[in-house]
Order: sequence, then structure tokens, then C-alpha cells
Amino acid sequence: MLRVDEWRRAKNIPQKVIAKALNISLQTYLKLEKEPGKMKIEQAFKVAEILGVNFEDIIFMPSQTTKYGL
Repeated sequence: MLRVDEWRRAKNIPQKVIAKALNISLQTYLKLEKEPGKMKIEQAFKVAEILGVNFEDIIFMPSQTTKYGL
């Protein structure tokens, strides 16, 4: 399982694309990507859909909780 930012990078999807799909500013999305636990459930499902992954395959926790922390 990967974090939101790891999936996004792996899929080569720019942050601004996800921000636009969520109808939020890029700055707001950047904050959510740093602290994905603050993401609303509807946003989290939409992000999973955009990334083309199952919701259950995404870790919605801060980076220090995974071995891939960047």
C-alpha cells in the first residue's frame, strides 16, 4: 500500500489535476497531501478514482508512518 502522494507520483498525475477534480485550490490540495488524514471521505474516494486504484489500497496517513516517507 502506498500513500496518496506516492500513488500520484507513480501514476505521473500532477497535483493541480487532482486539485481541479476535487474543486479545491492547489494550495488546499497540497495541505491535504501532506496531511491526508484531514481529507474528507468523499475527497478520498474521488482521489482513489482519479488515481485508478482501490480506496483500500491508499494509506491516508502522514508520510512518517510508511517506509517510503519522502
